[in-house]
Amino acid sequence: RKQIRRALEAGPKRIRPTTREELRWKLEDLGEELAKAKEEAKEKAKQEEETEAKEEHRGEQEEIKAQRQAIEEWKKRIAKLEQDNSAHQVEISSLERALQTGLERLDGPQVSAARRPPWQLLVSQTAPASLGLLKDKLFEKEKAFNQLQ
Repeated sequence: RKQIRRALEAGPKRIRPTTREELRWKLEDLGEELAKAKEEAKEKAKQEEETEAKEEHRGEQEEIKAQRQAIEEWKKRIAKLEQDNSAHQVEISSLERALQTGLERLDGPQVSAARRPPWQLLVSQTAPASLGLLKDKLFEKEKAFNQLQ
């Protein structure tokens, strides 16, 4: 190119039309510039996609983090409810024991099995007292006691 250009520009300065060689060179230069521009556009699009993917990944990470926090809160809530449940179960069992002792007191002193006659042992073994019957008996005795007062 340099030699051809020197030959074309040799001599006195004048206005001349561009030659085929110069036009071909311009086309080649413009083609190279176009290829560079396309390559830069591809790289820029790739970078934009990567940044979008990173932002999307960040959004997903934040969502996952929020869901993990919600799960931890639910776990704490469940643990508290389980503690409350166990406390209530202990309270229920102590109330049932108190009710049972109250029923026993209302029924009077219990005679041991060795002192009972055999026909009473058979009756107590065949028909165990249910909790509902005991409660009814307790309420009847409470009503009788309240009427006495």
